[in-house]
Amino acid sequence: MYITKVYKALISVVLFGIVIKNNIDNLTIMFCAKCGKENSDNATFCAGCGVTLNAAQVHTSEKYFSYYGKDWQRKGVMGFSAMPYHDVAVDDMYIYVIELPKYSWATWGTVIGLVLLNLIGALIGYAIGSSRDSGKRQGCRSSWVGANGQIISRKFEVLTFQKIPLSDAHKILSLDSKSFCYVENDKKFKFKTTKKGMERFKSVLINQ
Repeated sequence: MYITKVYKALISVVLFGIVIKNNIDNLTIMFCAKCGKENSDNATFCAGCGVTLNAAQVHTSEKYFSYYGKDWQRKGVMGFSAMPYHDVAVDDMYIYVIELPKYSWATWGTVIGLVLLNLIGALIGYAIGSSRDSGKRQGCRSSWVGANGQIISRKFEVLTFQKIPLSDAHKILSLDSKSFCYVENDKKFKFKTTKKGMERFKSVLINQ
């Protein structure tokens, strides 16, 4: 009896994962490089600004970020399925802390996994949903930054959480091996990344 239940649970987990993955694979979203609006992959015109999408994807800027770090985590913010993520970018004048939109695939994956199965199912659903959320964040940032750091558009400025002049960085920022922090209006803000990512960030600041 017990073995049968375990066997059924395993089958449910596998089927659940296959269904979610198929749904994820079939959902293709294109982001407008001009305004950042989400559009279906077969759309001709952007639903947000009306520009022809093929034209909107043409790179018109020759400026580049000297550093672009993805998915920094803001410490001290409670969150489970909707953890806030930030990108940190550096150009020739500013450090930008960009707050990315929150997506809910991880939330739904967790809930569905918990309802259909148990804690293990919830963890699996969360992992699958988090992967989808990561893909959507990448789609969002691709509307303003190219693979080589090229600045495609300035849409990221609308989502900028903090804009720090490079000339003041040494006075404003406190750096350690995996994070930086600053104080504004008596409130401390701390952002964390990997050790390797932090080394790249520091090297860019030194060479500016």
